[in-house]
Amino acid sequence: MTPSEFLYVIIRIMGSLHKDDGLTMLTYHSVDESGSKISVTPSEFARQMQFLKDHWYQVLSLSQIPPLLRTPGRFPVNAVVLTFDDGYQNTYSHAFPILQEHGFPATVFIATHFCGKRNDWPQPGFSVPSLPMLSWKEIEEMSRYQVEIGAHTHTHPNLTELLQSEIEREVLTSKKTIEQRIGNPCHLFAYPFGKVEERIKRLVASEFIIACSGRLNRVTSRSDLHSLERVDVGYAPHLSAFRVLVSRSFHLYLPIKQGYRSMIGRFR
Repeated sequence: MTPSEFLYVIIRIMGSLHKDDGLTMLTYHSVDESGSKISVTPSEFARQMQFLKDHWYQVLSLSQIPPLLRTPGRFPVNAVVLTFDDGYQNTYSHAFPILQEHGFPATVFIATHFCGKRNDWPQPGFSVPSLPMLSWKEIEEMSRYQVEIGAHTHTHPNLTELLQSEIEREVLTSKKTIEQRIGNPCHLFAYPFGKVEERIKRLVASEFIIACSGRLNRVTSRSDLHSLERVDVGYAPHLSAFRVLVSRSFHLYLPIKQGYRSMIGRFR
């Protein structure tokens, strides 16, 4: 057992003593071999989904969350929600077949302007590979098989940097476009880069039932339905870490992981 794996065993033991009524909402972006910070390999994604299946996790759809929030104590044991941001084509080619194999629902948030194109919006401060995006044909097909389609704005801007009229255009255009293309109401939204302010949230709340933020935590009965917490799978470099992310031990994971890295750094 490696030192990192031993650390995760300790976290799991400590977490088993902690009781909460929450669930973990996982955020994926690209399923590819690039090794970028937004990527998980297809083989690792397959292992993660097999782990959920083997350990009897209840994979819920995002639309199942509202009644759970309204009634404290209603969260199922070992509940997980799967979300994919941006709408990369490999969500269809790599993730979708595995989701179908296990019968898992998921939500894909798409930036509608880029469907059938590449991820050519301004990227964050780290390297992101140029990747093809989902076509509308692929989106329409997935929407017929337990994959909810949510809005991620039209051109994927940081909404906090825009004027209110621009925010309205981004949000409403994405919602209308999705509804026209898939023929179903679009009730789900994710803020690009996880960035949200009160003025943005008010607009989103008037148009969508649920919105996901970049706040890093588990969803509990105290969560805001229009700023739901999520956990990026980039925090799970291997399966032992993934096990912690989807467990009640998560509240221990980040501070212990940060302390461990700091300690190791001192002895290098």
